[in-house]
Amino acid sequence: MELPVKNVSTCELRAVIRFLTAKGLNGNEIHTELVHIYGDKCMSVQMMRWWRIYFLEGRGEVHDEQRAGRPKTAITDDAVAAVKKIILADRRFTIDKILDSMPPEIDICRTSIHTIITDHLRYRKVCAKWVPRLLSDDHKQKRLQSAGKFLDMLEDEGENVYSRIVTGDETWVHHTNPEMKRQSMVWKKSEESAPKKAKIQYSAVLNKLKSAIKQKRPGKLSRKVLLFHDNARLHSTKKTQTLLEKFKWEIFDHPPYSPDLAPSDFYLFPKLKESLGGHHFNSNDEVKDFVKLFFKKQGTDFYKLGLSKLPNRYKKCIQVQGDYVEK
Repeated sequence: MELPVKNVSTCELRAVIRFLTAKGLNGNEIHTELVHIYGDKCMSVQMMRWWRIYFLEGRGEVHDEQRAGRPKTAITDDAVAAVKKIILADRRFTIDKILDSMPPEIDICRTSIHTIITDHLRYRKVCAKWVPRLLSDDHKQKRLQSAGKFLDMLEDEGENVYSRIVTGDETWVHHTNPEMKRQSMVWKKSEESAPKKAKIQYSAVLNKLKSAIKQKRPGKLSRKVLLFHDNARLHSTKKTQTLLEKFKWEIFDHPPYSPDLAPSDFYLFPKLKESLGGHHFNSNDEVKDFVKLFFKKQGTDFYKLGLSKLPNRYKKCIQVQGDYVEK
């Protein structure tokens, strides 16, 4: 048996990963090949997987970025705090989007941002959202409580509970959408700069929602709406809570850091992103028209299928004692 190749450069390893990624090998297969040729200490699995994702996103360069002065790879407390603030504002931001959103006084590269997210903040992606890599015991307990509550409601009300559910969320849709090999891949940055995020008046959204339900779903309001929404700041303001009390809607206590238990995150948005793959739009109006048509074309069974996946996900959540449910 041949001995592993010694003294291999980092750039050579990256080039091999790029080649094997282009051949279509998955992460486990690439790591097996690296260990076979270069030994088991050539590169960590985590770093190898990151470079594989980097190449899937379109990067071709295997060398580190060069610049005069302080290296962009330097990670400071200010950089960590800035990345955390950006993620907490929108957990769906890609690494590219986080890089674009960094304060101008913090000069940092993409690699360092990834290191901050995974090693310093200890986040991972679940259903295209940044969440803590390891859930605390308290978070797991809240997930278990929500799972038990929903399954109890399903047992008491039967499938009628589905007719009461109203749920939704928000996601980014860009002008340029690369074709993706897996649903959890993040989108590349749009060639056009994204418009500044408007200040959303969630109360206005809820009022429009109520009117739409009254018009399109006669009788649903009288059955008492069961509202599924997460603990985002807009959803938990006093103004929002007062309005929902006025509506007399029942609020399902969705646990924090749980996109894997939210139908919009684990079902609806991945389906939308799949249909967007490879499309290029020239204006915001083209994007809006495409998204509206996508949802309009989906029949009742499409939405029903998404909600019908909830029981199995909650059961799996209980089986893994409150941990994340990947599929």
